[in-house]
Amino acid sequence: MKTRIMKTKLPSFKLGCFWLWPNCFNLRGVPDCYLADISVQYADLAFIGPEGSGKTTLALELSKNTSRPYISTRKILENLRDNDPGPFGDEVRKMFNDKVYLAGETLLKILVERFSKDDLANGFILDGGFRTVEETRDFRKMLKLAGRDYPVDIRYLKIPKEISYERLIDGAKARKRNDDTPEALEKRLSNFYLQLEERQAIIKSEEGWRIIEIDATPTPEK
Repeated sequence: MKTRIMKTKLPSFKLGCFWLWPNCFNLRGVPDCYLADISVQYADLAFIGPEGSGKTTLALELSKNTSRPYISTRKILENLRDNDPGPFGDEVRKMFNDKVYLAGETLLKILVERFSKDDLANGFILDGGFRTVEETRDFRKMLKLAGRDYPVDIRYLKIPKEISYERLIDGAKARKRNDDTPEALEKRLSNFYLQLEERQAIIKSEEGWRIIEIDATPTPEK
């Protein structure tokens, strides 16, 4: 199966037999008509993008209206940080304290354990992921070890840096989470764009995967 790379703005998209039409929901002002057809051929769907691009909003909405469970690498790690007294919990707590990424080998083990659970047997909607070259390269290995090596449909939600600041810090409806400081946001954005082209190249090289770039910048409703 040849990997497909597309840039698109289409009027609606289909997930299985479920249709989502424009204006059913939006990404903090981003029209959902910016989404392309999602085929049943792809059991696994992932959203990547910089801070404020709408990954969580869209992934949660899709999960709520379909049979595919929502999953987030950050939520998995936060759960270990808060509830695991063992070695994994210790490593994750150190990661959050030091504001760094978790070692690739450790993350792989954690994700294999989570992705092998029965609730993900028929696919999932992933919020984030593919944050480093190592994580991106190991993702297929992780799916195979978890028994979940299905075709993966990845949506890259693109926004300029100023939109990230507007949605998270400066705007009238900004999220303004405790860690949404200019310094912290700048670091998270830098981390996202670090080796981005190399990560995209890895995704594009995977047989049966596709990546679609979506302009997630707000535009006026027509």
